[in-house]
Amino acid sequence: MSIGGVFVDKAHAPVIDEVWPVIGARRTAWEALAGYIARTFGGQAGWKFYGKNSGWALSFRKGGRALLAFYPGQASVTAQLIVGPTQLDKALSLPLGEHVRRILDEAHPYPEGRWLYIPVETDQDVQDIQQLLATKARPVSGR
Repeated sequence: MSIGGVFVDKAHAPVIDEVWPVIGARRTAWEALAGYIARTFGGQAGWKFYGKNSGWALSFRKGGRALLAFYPGQASVTAQLIVGPTQLDKALSLPLGEHVRRILDEAHPYPEGRWLYIPVETDQDVQDIQQLLATKARPVSGR
């Protein structure tokens, strides 16, 4: 799948003030998901270069495990997450919207799980990604 990342200069990791004008109206979804991850799971976020076609992504990790990566695109954001084999049954039973459900159902099953590339377009997509994240990691105590 082509992600359409726009920050493809390996020598320059973007800063968030460069991202906002590029993703435009998708900033709201980005901030909603990033805030949810910070509040619910804690962890760390950092920029990682994924190659000349995908470019830079903001990767969220908890305890050394990848939770989600955001690929900023022109007026778009693609969220990438892996639903592992141990989370798959729970993920498939979630009441997901049609868009994310189709992506989950059609994702190729690899030994490490299904790699989901979700163009975040609606509030429903944000809610669905939050549900999928809840299958991957435990919330930080007391949150």
